[in-house]
Amino acid sequence: MAKSERGPAFALGLLLGVALLSVLVWGAGRSVQKHGVTVRVETGEIAAQVEAEVKLAVRRELPATLAAIRQELPARVAAETARKLSETTVNVGGFNIPVPDAAAQQVRSAVESAVRAGLNVAVTDADVGALADRLAGRAGGMVQEKLAEYLKGRTFPVELWKGFSIPVTVIPQ
Repeated sequence: MAKSERGPAFALGLLLGVALLSVLVWGAGRSVQKHGVTVRVETGEIAAQVEAEVKLAVRRELPATLAAIRQELPARVAAETARKLSETTVNVGGFNIPVPDAAAQQVRSAVESAVRAGLNVAVTDADVGALADRLAGRAGGMVQEKLAEYLKGRTFPVELWKGFSIPVTVIPQ
């Protein structure tokens, strides 16, 4: 009989324990829902990752970009120079005389050669690694600064399930 007497007491205790635990969980949930949580975000780690990615991208993409510039720019500059020369006239004794085609062609060739030579020196002397390091450093610094500025003290509602969301305040570090 001792077993049957403990049965209802045990069931009542278990029921009260579950009810008390439910009330505590509900109260904690309401408190978190009202007051929210604070999350600290390490912006330096995010900026370092961006910096590494930018560095890789610049080292990978810049040589091809410089080669394309080296190839295309001299002809473009020369063509624009020739176009401007074709519109130019020389005033001699009150008469406007157009620049002769042969002279325009010589200037165009000279400009194209000069631009090509200058670009060859500039591109050959370009230290892609140092440029990548500088650009990546700037990008990382900008990301860290802007991310900290954007996130500072901002609160975002995070919906855990329909009708229950908690405010999450972000503090950048």
